[in-house]
Amino acid sequence: YTFVNSSNGTITSKTLTVSGATTSNKVYDGNTVASVTGGSLVGVVSGDVITLTQAGNFNNANVGTAKPITANCSISGTNAANYTLTQPTLSARDITVASMTITALDSSKCAGTAISLGNSRFTVSGLIGSETVGSVTLSSSGSGAGASAGIYNIVPSGATGGTFSASNYSISYVNGTLTVKAVTSSTTNVSRCSNQLPYNWNGTNYSATGVYTYTTTNAAGCDSAVTLNLTIDNSTHNSTTVTNCVSYSWNGTTYNSSGNYTFSYTNALGCLSTDTLHLTITQPTTYTETITACDSLR
Repeated sequence: YTFVNSSNGTITSKTLTVSGATTSNKVYDGNTVASVTGGSLVGVVSGDVITLTQAGNFNNANVGTAKPITANCSISGTNAANYTLTQPTLSARDITVASMTITALDSSKCAGTAISLGNSRFTVSGLIGSETVGSVTLSSSGSGAGASAGIYNIVPSGATGGTFSASNYSISYVNGTLTVKAVTSSTTNVSRCSNQLPYNWNGTNYSATGVYTYTTTNAAGCDSAVTLNLTIDNSTHNSTTVTNCVSYSWNGTTYNSSGNYTFSYTNALGCLSTDTLHLTITQPTTYTETITACDSLR
C-alpha cells in the first residue's frame, strides 16, 4: 500500500493593536470629529507594508468636558488584508465654546418720534456652518419720542432662536448707534405795503396781516416748521378839494387852472401813497363904468 497524506490548512488574519494614540481638546465646530495622533501599529510582520489612519469621534458635537471619544482607526496597504485591527481606547477630551460676535445695526429717527428697533437688525460673525440666530433683543434709551437730538447706543443682548445653541458659544455683543436727528424751526418777519399784495410765500398768496406756518423737510429728513409773521402796511390816499382865485400852490407846484391833480410819495410806513387835489380856479371880476356929467359929479 502506498499512503498519501493530503490535507488543507487555514491561515487566519493577525490581530494588530495601536499603541500611543493620544487625543486633544477642540473648539466647537459643529461636528463630532476628534483629533487622534501619535499612535503606531503593534504586531506587523516584518516586511509587510501596512499604513495606519487614526481617527475618532466624540459622543456628540456639543460643548462639554471629559467627553468620551470612540476610536475609528483603519489600516491600508499591500498586506492589509492579512490583518485585523483592534481599536484603541482613547482618552476623553473637552469641546470648548466657539466665539461669536453679534453687532447691532445702526439706525436713525427724528426727534419727537418713537422707533421700534425690532429684533432682527443685527449681524453675526463666528456662527458655525449653516447655523442661524433667530432674534436678538435690541434696546436704546433714545428710542422713545421724548429723546433729544443726539447719539445713543443700541444695545444688543439675549440672542435666541434659529438653529444655534447658545451653550456652544461665547457671545460678544457690540453696540450699534441710534442717531436722533433734530426737528428744526424758523421764523420770518415780513412787512408789505397794500399795493404790493399778494405776498407769495412757499407757493401760497397772502393778502392779510397774520401768522402763517408751513411744514417742510429739512436736510436731515425731519420736519421743519417755518413761520411767517406777515404785516400789511396801508398806503395813504388823501383827497383835497380847493377853490382858489387865479392860482394855487400844492406840494411845490403852482396850478393856474382847474382840474384834478395827483401827487405820489412814500408815507411814514414806507408805502407808496397818492394824494389827490380837486382844484377850481376862479378869475377876478373886472367892472368898467362910463359916466358923463355937467359941471360936477357927486
